[in-house]
Parts: sequence; structure tokens; C-alpha cells
Amino acid sequence: SAADAGCDQPGAAVGEGADLATREALTARSNADNKLTSLFLREDRDAVEERRQAGGRPLDLAKRGRPLTAAQTVNLGFPSRPDWDAAMTPAELDALERRAFAEWKQSIWERFSPDQVSPFEHNLEVWRQLWRACEKSTVVLVVADVRNPLLHLPMALHDYVRGVLRVPLVICLTKIDLVDPQHVSDWRSYLERMFPGVRIVTFSTRVKSTEGKGWNVRGGASARRKIISAKATQADERLVHEQTQAVLDVCVEVSRDSAGHEDLPTIGIVGQPNVGKSSLVNALMGEKVVSVSRSCGHTKHWQTHVLERDGEPFARLVDSPGLIFATAWNHSDEGHESVSPRHVFECSGLYPIPQIRETYSAIRFIAEHVPLEDLYSLHLDEENYDPYWSPYSICGTFAEKRGYTIQGGGPDFHRAGLEILRDVVDGYVLLAFRPPRDLSGQSLKQAGSSSHQFA
Repeated sequence: SAADAGCDQPGAAVGEGADLATREALTARSNADNKLTSLFLREDRDAVEERRQAGGRPLDLAKRGRPLTAAQTVNLGFPSRPDWDAAMTPAELDALERRAFAEWKQSIWERFSPDQVSPFEHNLEVWRQLWRACEKSTVVLVVADVRNPLLHLPMALHDYVRGVLRVPLVICLTKIDLVDPQHVSDWRSYLERMFPGVRIVTFSTRVKSTEGKGWNVRGGASARRKIISAKATQADERLVHEQTQAVLDVCVEVSRDSAGHEDLPTIGIVGQPNVGKSSLVNALMGEKVVSVSRSCGHTKHWQTHVLERDGEPFARLVDSPGLIFATAWNHSDEGHESVSPRHVFECSGLYPIPQIRETYSAIRFIAEHVPLEDLYSLHLDEENYDPYWSPYSICGTFAEKRGYTIQGGGPDFHRAGLEILRDVVDGYVLLAFRPPRDLSGQSLKQAGSSSHQFA
């Protein structure tokens, strides 16, 4: 039933382990009440339980000496709208789009198993909203969290915008206050080489920076929380406004240079959930027009807003739904052989946190690179846990410290894991990835990513 599929949650999950036709039937039933509900493949129950049982294994603390490097991704294609003509009936066009969308998904499952691919959007109706927003745009602004930009910038999206639609692209790196300036500079240099001809801009709703300081700050996660949650002053707000106008000016300039006329530029804003897209739209509008939520895909309908400058229309914004793109790792990358894209997406807030069925895998990934026990001032109780840190003991100790218990009095391990994940998503615990070593893009080509360049 729709309720069983989780339609009352931010995103519904559809069954795994069946053929494509069965998956499609489940999808159609599960979003019957809300056609714009996000849909994701549900993980296999046995696989989830196996990972849960592995939560007691010790952390590999040797990884803490190695910087986190972003994984290069494989180009999985983009489900663009198929060619059509005016003679088609709405029913014929609908059937054509559904068939093309099903073929795109089938092409992914023929190459990868579900655990090798990100939990991407399976609802065609949500993709249709994205198509409409991009097709109406004279420039597309892609929003990417600077902590791991490659996660939000699949080459297939670049190829769709610049190659299929022939529309210029601008990349906006957000949340720059969470990292140090060198991190932002390194990613700007990498992306300029990866996407020649694409302008890179930056944005943050906060002026005061954490300077990328994490566990080396006295007070740990609490210290970062205090900096990030500090109320903005009027001077801060003026600086954010100037930063926002700079983003707008670049988009308008790129649009007019490409279009070759002075019509009102139309800026399509594209981004995955929790990258700061709604905050950017609100800053551009100068008022809160889009609600900001940690829920995945909070914006679902494409929306249009007109921006004015000096009392005259200056640009048009088209806000698209926040949906998750299909991503698969290049598993030849060192350090990413055993990492599932799902766990990295969970740490990045791209998968609905309330729907995460086991947190130990994501907590392991975080704790093997960030000393969570120091950040939260946790002390291992060897009478109740093994004499080493593991995802199980971290979540249990955290739960006991916060007083999180389940019925019967034991520690609520799952609630503890979810709260740590929320802290990572919000930046209170810093998990930032440096660019891949090869800035030339050669390894991207070897990974199967498209290297097309468009004028």
C-alpha cells in the first residue's frame, strides 16, 4: 500500500530485488496520493541487517591520518525529455516519456547493483518539474555544497544543460563558511578545469567562518555549533547581500553573453536537497519566499520569481525541485573501494534522515575520519562495551550521555546515530572532501565520465 511505501515521509521507498516492471508497479502505487513524493529504491532487508550486525567491529583508526578525497564518478546519463512533435496526444507523450525514463533506469541496473549507486530519484513526475525549469532558463545555476562538490555535479547534468539544451551553466559553491578559504580555492581551481568555460561563484548565508576548524577547537562540536548558530548582525547581512548580488550579476552577464539580446534573463536554479538552494533563492529575493527544511526535496514544484533592481525587472528566477541525481563511484579510486555512495549521501543530507534504516555504516565512515569521541567528549565504558571504539559503542555512549533510551531503559542507538548524522549535515561536525589529485581530468575520462566541451 502507499502507507507501507512510506508516502507520509519526505521520500517513499520502493521495493528492491524484483524486475523493473515490478519496481515500476510499486512506484505507481506508492505515490498515488502525492504525485510529487520522492521515490527511492528500498534496500534489501538482509543486507541492512548484515550491516547492522557489523556495527560492533572496531574502527580503522589508521584512516584518520589520511585526508578525505572526493570520489570521481561514472557518467550514468541523464533522463532528458525525449523528442516529440505537436501531433502527439498527451497520452502518447506521457507513454513516450515513461518508456524513455524506464530505459534510462534499466541502463543503470544493467551496469551496477543497487548498493553501488546513490539513492537517486525514481519519480518521473519530479524529473518533469526539473525539465520544465531548465527548458525555460537562459542560464542554469547549479548549487553545490563546497564540502563535497563532485557529489552534486554529475557530468551528465553538465552534458544535459550545455549539450542538449545549449544553455550556459554557472556553478555556485555554497556553505563556504563551514570550511577554510584554501578548501574553497582548491575546489574552484579543480572545477574550472573539469568544466571549461563554466563560471564559478560562491555563497553563504553566514559571514562569520569556522575557518574549517573542527575537533582541534576547544569545545568540539559545541564550539562549531555556537559559531554557526550565531545571529547575524546588520553588517553581516549587508555583506551577504553584496555576495548575493555578485552571484546574480554573474548569471545575468552569462545569460546575456550567450543569448545575444537584452530580454529578461531567466535563471534556472538546480540543486540536490540540503545544498542551500532555498537559502540562495531567499537571499536573491531579499525575503523568505521558499521555506528552508532539512527534509530531502523540500521544494517539489518548479516556481518562478521576478527580481527587480532600481524598481525595474532585472531577472527571472525559476526554482526547480531538489532531487537526487544518479551517481556511481569509480571504484578504482584509492580509498573508495569499500565505500557505498549511499553512506556518503546519508552523511551529506541527500537521503531523508528519518528513512535511514541503520546508521552504523555512515557513523563508521565519519568516525574513521573524524574523532567523534573527542568532539562529543565521549568516554568508553569497557564494562558495557568492547575495549575499542566502534559505531555501536559510539552511538551507545552518545545515547547514554544525552539520556536517549528506548522502552525498557536501554540506550537508543538509532536515535543517537541519527543525531550525529544531523550534526554532520548541519556542519557542527565537519566532514569535508578535498578535490581528487588529478586536476587534468584524465582519470575522469578513464572512469567513463563524459569529457565533452560545449561552446
